[in-house]
Amino acid sequence: MVGLGQNMQNKTRWIGAAMAFAMLGAQARAEITDAGAAGAEAEVVAHAASRPVARNGAPQRNGSRNPDKARHGGDAAAPISYTHRWLMSQDLALQGEDWECLRQAVYFEARGQSLQGQFAVAEVVLNRVDSPDYPDSVCGVIRQQADGTCQFSYFCDGLSDSLHEVAAAEIAGRIAAVMLAGGARTLTDGATFFHSSAADPAWAGGLQQTALIGAHVFYAAN
Repeated sequence: MVGLGQNMQNKTRWIGAAMAFAMLGAQARAEITDAGAAGAEAEVVAHAASRPVARNGAPQRNGSRNPDKARHGGDAAAPISYTHRWLMSQDLALQGEDWECLRQAVYFEARGQSLQGQFAVAEVVLNRVDSPDYPDSVCGVIRQQADGTCQFSYFCDGLSDSLHEVAAAEIAGRIAAVMLAGGARTLTDGATFFHSSAADPAWAGGLQQTALIGAHVFYAAN
C-alpha cells in the first residue's frame, strides 16, 4: 500500500475492454491482448472526488512537474500490450539505479498480480516522480519517509531486499524498463497513492479514487 506513510502488498484482477496496442519503440506491429488475460484484467472504476490531503494531513498542492506526463507518460509515450508475450519480446535496458529501485517496488508491492496490476504500481511511482510533492527520482520516491515512516514499507522493514523469485523478478524488471523508457500510463489516471482493497485507511477519504485494479485501490489528489 502506498499512502500517508503506509504500504501493503496484495493480489489483483483488472477487468475491461481488450484493445489493440502498438509494440514499444520503433516497431509498428499491432497486437491484440490475449483473451484469457484481458477477460480477467480490464476495468477501471472511476469515483467522485473529495478534498485531497497531503502526506502530513495538510491540503495537497494541485499540480505536477509535468501534468500530461504524470497522467499519460508524455506526448511520446509508447503504447503497451499487457501480455507476457509482448513484454518478453521487448529489447530493454535492464540496468541502472532507478531501474533497480522500480524493479524492487513492482516486485515487492505487486508480484503475483496481473501484468496490469504490476504496471499500475510502476505508474504510481513515476507519477510521484512527476509531482512537485515528492522527490524527483525513482529511488528518492521509494526511499522517502514521512513522519519517520517509509512510504514503501518493504524498504525499511529490516528484511532482505533480495528478489528470490526469479520469474517474478524478471517480469518486474521488464515492467520497470518499459516504464522508464516512456511507456504510456493509462491504467491509474495519474494516481499517486494506492492501498489494498481489504484496508480502509483514514487518509484515503481525502483523495479522489481513480481506479480499482484487482485488490488495489488507486487515488490521486485533485
